[in-house]
Amino acid sequence: MHNGEVFQIFKATDTDSETVKDLISRCFSPLTSPRSQRFQDPLIGKIDGVPVALAAFTKNELHPHSKKVVVAVLPEFRRNGFGSRIHAKLIEVASTITPVFVNCDESQHNEKAFFRKLNYQPVLTCHSLELNLNQISKENPNPEVKSYYELEQSGFKLDKINDFLVERYIEAHQWNPPCEKENAIWKMLLEDQKVDPRHSFAWVEGDRVLAASDGQTERAFLKILGLPFAVGWVYVDRHSAISETELYKSVLLSQLQEAARSGFSTSYLELDSTDHPVDQLLNWLPVKKHEICEIYRLQDQIS
Repeated sequence: MHNGEVFQIFKATDTDSETVKDLISRCFSPLTSPRSQRFQDPLIGKIDGVPVALAAFTKNELHPHSKKVVVAVLPEFRRNGFGSRIHAKLIEVASTITPVFVNCDESQHNEKAFFRKLNYQPVLTCHSLELNLNQISKENPNPEVKSYYELEQSGFKLDKINDFLVERYIEAHQWNPPCEKENAIWKMLLEDQKVDPRHSFAWVEGDRVLAASDGQTERAFLKILGLPFAVGWVYVDRHSAISETELYKSVLLSQLQEAARSGFSTSYLELDSTDHPVDQLLNWLPVKKHEICEIYRLQDQIS
């Protein structure tokens, strides 16, 4: 239908802000709509002067060395190659070559197929798990697993756990180049976690952390969700001789049992899954599982 029409791509200026907002509102649902004020290097695609497509980088606020991508084409102009063309132009004019990612909500099936065609490969699936603490197993917890409070009282430096969680986070999200631990972003993230040491647990061997799970009890958004207790970052040493399933289960069981003893009845956990299925890791939990989104990384970027 539109193959014979001339598709032109222009760099957006400040005067195009309303055009950008209009394209976003017509291309995305309210739940998946990106924030235009965070756009970098936005491009607008036009046919006969009419805006029909948009592409932009958005700053990855959780890592200064990577970018996220937004590509949008009006529904009536899709499947004509316009999305692929404006995406190629965006990558071509990028001021620096950095890892490029895209987030797709669970419901965005067409978007997932589109980005796969552009050579984006899935690297991470994020799940939201709602936990019923009244049904947590009463089996004896692993004696090797201790609360952060107990570990600190015994002389263990909790900074080692912070470093471990940061390293595993980077590993899971395939950040490259890595963001140095001295970067202010880690201070901000770790402070934002608001970790409760009595409801956070780790399995350590000497100075080595094998698994750790933060517990949070005082974050405002928990009250909004009606969830007074939340599991924060939970990661395991994937290079340990102990299986990932055992590591996950050991720290989470101790943590959730303690939360139940403290009177919490419901919690939630966001879990990042890469090459291991969540169902196998957490089949012992009374949990409702919801996929939040998938993260894709562009392969074979221009160098």
